[in-house]
Amino acid sequence: MKKSLYQIIIDDLSQAITSGQLPVNAKVPTEQELAKQYQVSRITSKRALNDLEQAGLIYRKQGSGSFVAEQQPDAARTTAMLAKPLIYCVLPDSDSALNNTLVTQLLLAFGTLKLSATIILPETLTDLLPQLTPQTYLILLGDRFQDDLIYQLYEMDIPYFKVGTSPNALDYPQITLSSELALQNMLNDLDSAVQQLIYVQATPPLAPYSDATLKIDLLKAVKQHQAIAKFKLQLTSANRFEPAALPAATKLIVSDFDLLLTLLTSSLDPNNLYFIAPSLTEKQAQFVQAQHIHSYACPLSEVLTNCQKLLGAIQKDATINQNLIVNAQLLS
Repeated sequence: MKKSLYQIIIDDLSQAITSGQLPVNAKVPTEQELAKQYQVSRITSKRALNDLEQAGLIYRKQGSGSFVAEQQPDAARTTAMLAKPLIYCVLPDSDSALNNTLVTQLLLAFGTLKLSATIILPETLTDLLPQLTPQTYLILLGDRFQDDLIYQLYEMDIPYFKVGTSPNALDYPQITLSSELALQNMLNDLDSAVQQLIYVQATPPLAPYSDATLKIDLLKAVKQHQAIAKFKLQLTSANRFEPAALPAATKLIVSDFDLLLTLLTSSLDPNNLYFIAPSLTEKQAQFVQAQHIHSYACPLSEVLTNCQKLLGAIQKDATINQNLIVNAQLLS
């Protein structure tokens, strides 16, 4: 990923000031002049000057402009503060099924790594936008984000990437949590006596995008296996599903943990259940393992590894793979 124009402005002016090319009390180019010189918006040039002022490198005179400040002994430290990363995990309300499990684990893990990470909602992000800098990193958790928000982040040179189940067509880094391999492995492991698969969706689905992605992957996987597995696939919802009327030689697939708990209180044999989820908390994973349920989830360790990879690449302005994939795996 190339260095942002915001960072180029910061670096150029900082170097000019610390090297003496711009001496103390020298006038600094205006927002308009910087915007024209670097071909950026006035918002970007204004934020660059604001951050240089906060770092103590320049001072402002209302009506006159910006000027080079007398450098204090700790100027190097204050300049370095501009590069200190701050991570915001943006959590949309619409994907609570994905986020409630993933976000808690991400916070704990980032704390262990001594990274400053804060959970916020989209409305909070909207209020924070004028204060954000390219040293702020945004992790967009889930699949539902408005394109105008993405365009605004792009315009402001704010580094961001998405963690979700559905890859976005827009050209920005993302980590896709995939169930495709898990479904293929599940179908390969099915007993030849199985005649029907039923996917039971929560009502209403807590994560509609995640649910839609899973159904598409399921339909594709079953179609690919039709040559070796002549079973029927049925899609239904929890409010129409009758566990007591379950036909023989049938397996159930669910992706919602609360729905799984409900089904376990019925007379269903846990051996007939397959649970596939983008992410699970440690307690949820321990529970399904204790119940001997066939369960698949994307390993948090791989999600974190990819998050670190993207953060590191963004910080170093390195070229990165735009769509890193974490595949769900069978819980041992």
